Amino acid sequence: MIEPPALPNADGQPGDPAGPEQTSPPEPRLTGLAIPALVLGILSIPAIFFGQAAAATLSSVAFIAGITAAKLARDNPQIKGAAFGVVGAALGVAAFIISLIVMPVAGKLSSGLIAAWVQQEQPAAPSEAPSVPAEAPAPAGTPEPAPELVIKDTAEELFRKFTSEFLQAIVQKDAQKRNAFYAPKVSYYGKDLTRQAILTNDSAYAAKWPVRDFQVQESEVKVEHLATGDFAATFTVRVNKKNTAAESSESVEMEVKARAADGSFQIYSERPLRRSQGPANK
Repeated sequence: MIEPPALPNADGQPGDPAGPEQTSPPEPRLTGLAIPALVLGILSIPAIFFGQAAAATLSSVAFIAGITAAKLARDNPQIKGAAFGVVGAALGVAAFIISLIVMPVAGKLSSGLIAAWVQQEQPAAPSEAPSVPAEAPAPAGTPEPAPELVIKDTAEELFRKFTSEFLQAIVQKDAQKRNAFYAPKVSYYGKDLTRQAILTNDSAYAAKWPVRDFQVQESEVKVEHLATGDFAATFTVRVNKKNTAAESSESVEMEVKARAADGSFQIYSERPLRRSQGPANK
């Protein structure tokens, strides 16, 4: 059998009878939006616990980046990363739905459950009413009276009562009573302190300022039901204090956060939001 003559190359030299060497197509490259879309989608899930705005922003960017990456990979065979884009977009959609729909609904449900639980834990007051003779049975055919409507306090109303009692302890300068409102560990003015450490701090403050007066307008107290199911209260404490060397006054806008515990609430965070210093006489 006669082999076919070798074909000349581009420079005129004899070449391989099989023809020019074939090169493989280049490897598809990963689109620049694939990894950011996946990372943003993953980060949008924990962002739910930092507020609706953060979660909505991250989830929206993850969705747009993911859809764009998937479309680029579908339209161009030289680009890959569609799977990363789809996963990032799906996580973004999930975080968006959880932050704007699921969390608010869960917060409302938890409010009702907390109110019912707190009411159940409160002991019933002993009845001291005098005995009343039994009434004669009503004649047949007489309609029974409608049952009385019992309205239980909501969780927000119970927290308002809790906050009012806490403020009374501040005004009364009763450190022991005030200390009972705290959780075992508290984020207190930027530091993590135990309940006992807070009591020690109050004792040192009382020793430094033996003459002091606290005023709080309860009508100015603002209560907020957080998305986590906890509660926050903001209020302003006006302080006049003096010792043998100095006298001063200030107004401090404060925020406390509390969660339901043991049939009531416990404060786990207390911090100043704003201070206004008054004149000092030395």
